[in-house]
Amino acid sequence: MLESCTHITHKANNLHLFFCNYLENIKDLPKNTEFISTHCPDKALAVPFSKIETDGSLTKLHKLVKEFQKSLLDLSSPDRKTYLKIFEDTNQVNKLFKRPSKAIRKDDYPGKTGDTTHKLLVEMFTNTFGLTAFDIKGHYKKLYDSKKDSWCPFCGMEKYKVPERIKQDYDHLLSKKDYPAAAVNLNNLIPMGIDCNRIYKKDDDILFDKKNNKRRTAVHPYSETIKPILTLKGSKVGVDKNARTWKVSFTPKNQKVATWNDLFNISDRCREDFLEKRPKSSQETEYDTFLEMLIKLCRREKSRYEIRSSTIGDWTEVNLDTYLEDNIDVLKDYYYKDRNMLKSAIYDFLKDHSDSDYKETLLDRINVNLKRGIS
Repeated sequence: MLESCTHITHKANNLHLFFCNYLENIKDLPKNTEFISTHCPDKALAVPFSKIETDGSLTKLHKLVKEFQKSLLDLSSPDRKTYLKIFEDTNQVNKLFKRPSKAIRKDDYPGKTGDTTHKLLVEMFTNTFGLTAFDIKGHYKKLYDSKKDSWCPFCGMEKYKVPERIKQDYDHLLSKKDYPAAAVNLNNLIPMGIDCNRIYKKDDDILFDKKNNKRRTAVHPYSETIKPILTLKGSKVGVDKNARTWKVSFTPKNQKVATWNDLFNISDRCREDFLEKRPKSSQETEYDTFLEMLIKLCRREKSRYEIRSSTIGDWTEVNLDTYLEDNIDVLKDYYYKDRNMLKSAIYDFLKDHSDSDYKETLLDRINVNLKRGIS
C-alpha cells in the first residue's frame, strides 16, 4: 500500500489456475456425479484431491472436494452460472478494490457453495501439499528478494522476516471468510508484517466499513499505492508528560487513506507505541527517548558549528528550525520505513506547531542551560 509490490511469476500461482481448470471440467456434469480424480485435468491437484489414508479412509482434502463438488452440482443451471460468475468476478481482485459494491460475500453464494468453497480452498492453501507441491515458501523467498527493502509495505513500522528463518504471514486482502473464491489466488495474497496481520487487520473485510455500515474503496497493493503524510498538528505537548494530548492525522483526507489507517490502526499505533505515556507507568515513552537523542545530536551539531565558525554562542530558534528542516528533508527518501513517517512528523511538530515555551525549553537543553528543564 505504501510502496508498490511486484506480482511475481512462480508455480504457486498454479494453485488457483489448476482449481479454475477443475471448475471448468465439472461445471456441466449431471447432478450427483461423484468426484473422481479425472475431474482434475492437472495432476498436481488430482493426486492430493483423490488421496486415501492408509486405513482406507478419505483424507481431509478428499472429503472437502467431494462436498464442494456435490454442492455445486446440486445447483440448478442458472445458479451454477451465478456461482461461476461470482467466482470469476471475485478473482478480479484489483477491480473489486475500486468497485467494492461488486464484491459478493460468501453468504450470498447460491446453495451451500459459500461454505464448501471456503472449507476447500482454505484447506488447499494451508495443507502441507500447498507448501510443498506449489512451494509457497519458495514464492515468499522470491518475493522477498524482489523487494528493495524488507519493511512491511502496509505500516512501515515492522520488517519482513528473512525467508531462511520463517515464511512471513500471507494475508488474504479479500478475507477468506467473506470472499472464499479468492482464497488461493496470489493476486489476493501478500506477505504482511506479523503485527499488521495478526493484531490489527486480522480477518477484517477490507471493502466494508463496520463502523459506518457501508462499502469502502481500498488500495490493491499489486496495482496501486497511496502516499499519506502524517501530521501531529493540533497536539498539546508541555512539560508535564501526563498532560500531553496527541492528535495524529493524515493527508490527503480521502477514502483510501482512511481505509488504510482504519485497517492497520496506524494512528492508534503511533500514539500507543510511541507517543503516549501510560498512567502510573515507569516506562519512558519512545517519544521522550527520541527527544533526548535529538537534543544530544543538536548539541553535537552546535559544537561542530562553533568549531567551524570559531565563535561560541547559544543556538537560536532559527538554528533549531534549520536543523529540524534538514532532518525532515533527509527522511523524505525513506519516508515509508522505520517509522520515518512519525519521526518526520515529530520534527515538523517541533518546528511549526509546538508552542513557544516548549520550544524555548528545547533550546535551553541544547544550550545546556538547565534553569527550565524539559520533558
